[in-house]
Amino acid sequence: MKGVFYRISDRKVVVEDVPPPKHRKGGVLIKTLYSAISPGTEGSTISLVKGGPLKILKERREQVADILRVFNDYGPFFLMNLIKSRANALTPLGYSLCGEVLEGWGEFEEGDLVVAMGGEFANHMEVVWVPENLVVKARRRDKAKELSFGALISISLHAIRRSGISGGERALVIGMGIIGHIISRILKVWDVEVWGLDRDEYRLKFAEDGIKVISKDPPQNYFDVAFVCAPDKSGEVVNIAGKSLRDRGRVVVVADANFSFDWKTYYYKELEVLISRSYGPGRYDPEYEVEGRDYPIGYVRWTEKRNLEYAVRLVEEEKLKIHDLITHEFPIEEAPRAYDIITERKEKFLGIVLRYPQGEVEEKRVYILKPLKKKGEIGVAFIGAGSYAKNFLIPEVKKIKGVNLIAVATSRGESAKSSAQIFGFSKYTTDYSEILKMEEIDVVFIATTHATHGKITLEALKAGKAVFVEKPLTIYPNELDEIEKFLSENGGFLTVGFNRRFSPHTGFLMKFLTRPFQLNYLVDAGKIDERHWMRREGGRIIGEAIHFVDFAIFLAKGEEPKIFISESGDGGVIVLKWMDNSVATITYGTFGNKLKKEEITLMCGGKTVKIDDFRVSYSDKEKFKTLFIDKGHANLIRAFFDGFRDGKPPIPYKEIFLSHRLILDRK
Repeated sequence: MKGVFYRISDRKVVVEDVPPPKHRKGGVLIKTLYSAISPGTEGSTISLVKGGPLKILKERREQVADILRVFNDYGPFFLMNLIKSRANALTPLGYSLCGEVLEGWGEFEEGDLVVAMGGEFANHMEVVWVPENLVVKARRRDKAKELSFGALISISLHAIRRSGISGGERALVIGMGIIGHIISRILKVWDVEVWGLDRDEYRLKFAEDGIKVISKDPPQNYFDVAFVCAPDKSGEVVNIAGKSLRDRGRVVVVADANFSFDWKTYYYKELEVLISRSYGPGRYDPEYEVEGRDYPIGYVRWTEKRNLEYAVRLVEEEKLKIHDLITHEFPIEEAPRAYDIITERKEKFLGIVLRYPQGEVEEKRVYILKPLKKKGEIGVAFIGAGSYAKNFLIPEVKKIKGVNLIAVATSRGESAKSSAQIFGFSKYTTDYSEILKMEEIDVVFIATTHATHGKITLEALKAGKAVFVEKPLTIYPNELDEIEKFLSENGGFLTVGFNRRFSPHTGFLMKFLTRPFQLNYLVDAGKIDERHWMRREGGRIIGEAIHFVDFAIFLAKGEEPKIFISESGDGGVIVLKWMDNSVATITYGTFGNKLKKEEITLMCGGKTVKIDDFRVSYSDKEKFKTLFIDKGHANLIRAFFDGFRDGKPPIPYKEIFLSHRLILDRK
């Protein structure tokens, strides 16, 4: 299928063939009829991309510190791989569309006409998968083109609701782009006196009868509400808004604006500044958007989905007319022309839509880039290719002699294709089950989100593949039992990404290890975003702290300890104690700022040994350094393939299952 993307390395918009997404529970698979381009959001993104890396870094200066940190910690080759990966990645565009259901879920059935939104889902692609709370039904196929603006209408509705405006009041809309016109037309329906301000006479001519338009100097002290719909870095727009408002008026900010306003104007009028965030309540909440948990209507009347439902009704009942605001329409193959119009400003425009083919959807699931492996090579596939896999796993696998990267599977087609192109995989797909069918694949690396690890691992083992799964092996006790039972009854080859036991710094520490020992392992892991997927998939103790439990188990030669866990925030303290009085105390801290992420102190036999962030290790008489941080990723990958050839897993299964059970069975 075709999709619209940008690549930083290309500095332009491209149309690429990528595999369609696979249908999954909780959402709807949609064949797109029309999608609307957002000139503001998408235009600013493409303008930034066309400016190249230096412009991007200038606009996003906080990333410079991240780049310097990566260079200092991991070195120039790691950094170059990171930059190459990001620069050549396909990034999707678009967030508003109208289409028909291919595979339904819940209230949605095959063939339904629907409107969908969401920058992570409703992109400019022939086929998309969208969670149910970001999709609503529609009736009128003759309105499909106008309905494709559903997300933009929802943005407008939420801004109006934020303003608290009511019939009979006066509103000034500053910036008569597509959002400004939609806001003004809805306000007119609601019996509000509307004025539109824009310096571009072309935009003003699209105003409906009854909406007064001006290009400068709005009346002062006149309006109840001013909507800022024009991006502005100077601060001029918010000052125009302030002067135009009556005492205790309200400014609703929809566009990216500079808030360097005149203090006296805002103070003496006691003006209220309101930020309008996207489509409405529920936006950026993964429990609402991804997991489908609705907000009770008695507490939240207008969620983003209910806004979208109302947007559809306004269009289908012809209370809100959009068709005359659409100045350009392109087939998806010509999408780059649309973005050239937006960024180069050589041609006047307002609303722009992309049109999609109406024939049968291509069923092709696996795409081939290059010839497959030669005889005698080990065929490798990756299921999941996020930042960790791209930065720490795939580059190390590529260094192993006799290994051929055959296939990569990710949930999104553009990610699969980008990974294949960047790293040299022969095939790419969005359906990992296709990989498990491939006879030429011997080894599968699983680097998906944590809740899927156990299921995919078991399926891969049953398919006869050797498996390297990123930690944790699973977050579910029953899956742990199933995997252990399968291996004991059928055999197989498995390892988990417990890399720290393979670090050269761990080797240095082991020279001093005697029993009993006392181990203090301090991890300054820092905070993660409240919306981070790990919070919904087992949490950080099983998701990350299991690394350090495994480290302690390794030092104790796989002996089973007693365990005590005291949780704090999403981290806490873990204490392991063995029969010989050896003890390991792991502090997994999440309230700090990663000043130094990992510090290890081992005390035994009258000696103290320290590891500082796997870069410097020392005792009172010896010191060991590596040029950059070395947590053992490369050594683990080498040990995995050596073990695969010799039939001996690099980590004993007993220790893998012990580390997981200590955490999963603690309750």
